[in-house]
Amino acid sequence: MTSHDYFANVFGSRKGGTFSTSQIEKLMVGSGINSGSIRPNDHGKGNAAQCSCVGTKRQIFKQLSRGKYIVLQFQP
Repeated sequence: MTSHDYFANVFGSRKGGTFSTSQIEKLMVGSGINSGSIRPNDHGKGNAAQCSCVGTKRQIFKQLSRGKYIVLQFQP
């Protein structure tokens, strides 16, 4: 599984919800992803090392402010 797959599995039922970076990290622990790979900004615009999902219907997050994200109505 890719990092994107882990995020999609955890946040697929949380669409429309807003989360801080620390809340996202807590939800991702135990999902099987390496803790060093828990980077929500990779799955939202503005990061140089972004996931290929950014700018597509697969994008998971939109950053609302520093450290705060909304889960988009993404397609897995």
